[in-house]
Amino acid sequence: MLAALLGLTSLMACAEGEPIAAAVGGAAGSAAGSGGAAGGDTGGTGGGDTGGAGGALDDAGDAGDAAPTGACQCDDPSCGACPSTKSVAAGGYGIDAVEVTNEAYATWLLTQPKPKLQSGACAGNESYVPSQGWPAPDGKLPVTHVDFCDAQAYCRWARRRVCGKIGGGANAYADFAESSKSQWHHACTAGGLRDYPYGASYAGGTCNGADFGKGAPVAAGTAAGCEGGYPSLRDMSGNVWEWEDSCDATTGKSDLCRIRGGSFSQSGPALACASDSSLARGDSGKSVGFRCCE
Repeated sequence: MLAALLGLTSLMACAEGEPIAAAVGGAAGSAAGSGGAAGGDTGGTGGGDTGGAGGALDDAGDAGDAAPTGACQCDDPSCGACPSTKSVAAGGYGIDAVEVTNEAYATWLLTQPKPKLQSGACAGNESYVPSQGWPAPDGKLPVTHVDFCDAQAYCRWARRRVCGKIGGGANAYADFAESSKSQWHHACTAGGLRDYPYGASYAGGTCNGADFGKGAPVAAGTAAGCEGGYPSLRDMSGNVWEWEDSCDATTGKSDLCRIRGGSFSQSGPALACASDSSLARGDSGKSVGFRCCE
């Protein structure tokens, strides 16, 4: 059933006139900041490492949390049912318990979302179809090969948003490790109390990083010990990187936006909540996904 759903998604996207995006190569970013995370797993065809990027102090980003005029939102007529993903209370807002899955993303694509409705820094995004590996064979895995604008459009359809600033809008690029400002960092650290979602120090093999031994994403939420900073919050460390609404500019595809939490190929400090990495807004890769916040 899922294979049929995913296959139909691809056909419908093409019928809509949305070409399947070519793989985007090369991660962007220079090593700097608190975590210094680096991994060669986020490039499309080009490989490349993702490094932390620092310096910009502005509150740049797409600060609008609302869906564009005319865009479908879940539970509206002909717009599909809202995702069943559990929302975890994180001290004043909600955050998805797990990363968005291939199955959930495919359900959204069936609504034939229109990239032409995007504006601002995402106006140049021509397709929401993942840049590689689609249709995906396993619906329970986190969706990957999606860029920042894809993640933003999905979350808006789901009546949520890419995790950004507590209280609304984009989080300032320099404030990625501020638990009083960043929704993602606040949730990962239990309000600033932990360095890793599960505790104060690295525990190899707890989450799906290099020491877990899988070498690839696992089904969202299935790494049994990888829970925290709040109860039922899963995979905030490892599995796949997660886009954050925290970018250094609003010019378009080349803006650097934060990716959080590390992936299946990282270990140690690279899997800490404060790991400092970013990727160009228009880039994607085999280890980059996302979750949504409220």
